[in-house]
Amino acid sequence: MEDFDDQDIFDGLMAAYPRSDAVSEAFRVLEEGRFVGPGARGVIAQIAIDRDDQPLLAAIAAVLRERSGADEPLDLDTYHLGNVQMQVADVDGCKDPDGYLRTRDDRREGRKAFAQTGRLGDVERATQALTNLGNWLDSSGRWAEAFDAYQQALDRDPDNGMADGNAAKLLLQRAAQTPMHRHHLHALATHYARQERKHREKTLRYGGERAAESFDRLPTEGGDVHPDPAVFDEYQEWIRAERLALGLTVEGLAMGSQWDDVGIAQLHEPIDRGGHEVPALFAMVNTIKQDFLFARRMTFDALGQVPGPDSATYADTLDYALYGALPAQLTLAQRAALDLLDRIAVIANEYLEVGMKPSDVTFRKLWTTHKHTVWRPKVREELEAGNKSILALADLSFDLETGGYLSDYRSLRNAGTHRFVVLHDEGFGGSAASSAVEHVGLLDFERSLVSTLRIARAAILYLVELIRVREERHTPEGFWVPLEVPDHGHMRGYPAD
Repeated sequence: MEDFDDQDIFDGLMAAYPRSDAVSEAFRVLEEGRFVGPGARGVIAQIAIDRDDQPLLAAIAAVLRERSGADEPLDLDTYHLGNVQMQVADVDGCKDPDGYLRTRDDRREGRKAFAQTGRLGDVERATQALTNLGNWLDSSGRWAEAFDAYQQALDRDPDNGMADGNAAKLLLQRAAQTPMHRHHLHALATHYARQERKHREKTLRYGGERAAESFDRLPTEGGDVHPDPAVFDEYQEWIRAERLALGLTVEGLAMGSQWDDVGIAQLHEPIDRGGHEVPALFAMVNTIKQDFLFARRMTFDALGQVPGPDSATYADTLDYALYGALPAQLTLAQRAALDLLDRIAVIANEYLEVGMKPSDVTFRKLWTTHKHTVWRPKVREELEAGNKSILALADLSFDLETGGYLSDYRSLRNAGTHRFVVLHDEGFGGSAASSAVEHVGLLDFERSLVSTLRIARAAILYLVELIRVREERHTPEGFWVPLEVPDHGHMRGYPAD
């Protein structure tokens, strides 16, 4: 094989697995096609995936991990690493709670590889990686983030039929599982199914004949749910475009002025627990909703503003830093959004009766113990009952940890809470060095803030879904009486919609 630049790697694989049909086949394909570099490694990765060869998957993952990032801007090794790690997780079997923890690190690494590839300049590889990311998020019950990933894939390639088809499938599943906005979700699904039909050529290219045939069964008859933006004011249009509505419409807004309509439909509690008092869980959910809405509004009001003077004077640090109301508003909104996660964990702890002291609960610590090798008993109980929303919350917490693809958002929040975040509207190479200060470009921070809001929104939706699924399977014994919880706006006399 002339010009083969990684002969030592494949020699090593052959020595380690002399009887592996997959490796032998890889060598045959390599010799015939004279692939070099990342392409050669990709061939072996794909053969290992197709044949579910666990030893070879582990070996090629080690090679890809070592070389990942060496071929920017078209980093094929990172993309292949994502595919391999997700196959490792799938082969090992995420069929039970223990399986999810066994494959925790593989799934984290795979999602990170796909997210990194999605940010690269090569459109075809990036859109495929983001589609794969969406598929694997959805497999862990993280449907809100999966839908966002499909949208990002379509942003990179609007003709990506695979992203269209998978978005349609996700929406149909949501319509089947929740009564709220079922018509809207079904109509939205048919829209994406029609888009997939238009882009069938890309479906075949990215996913093959089997994927295209599965999408052929999707319904395409339904109303259009993409209204003229003129019906919204500027704030509403921003919420719609950024997918930040706190509702189960997934995309777009519910009809009327109160589009943030997600909430608790019902709770079952022993009559001797609270008597005629409304359970505290309603107050907790109300609070995280109101705080999310405030962080969202703060973000909208700050985005695009031109920095200006306020009532204070500030020393100029001569590094193009911004000081005053605008950077404060942006950094406070980011902290407020991510701080919601710990309180979501407190609600889950109370609702599931996990048993932790509220003061000890964090989003990172609630779900597992023993360095993420053991589920907490009440969490495991809910997982075994098939409640995927609790897996979604736990899985999200894993990605926010150091090494996860969402860890930068948590690091930025920690810097703003315990140290200092300074925003700059131009280069900041001349800033004085200090480990206590994190310097961030204004535009980068604004993009990060919108993504942080999406993370918080997803976590709230998963929490409400967790409660709904658990309550729907509840079968109370003996005598019980419903307690109607009225609408707060009605009780306060606020104008009706």
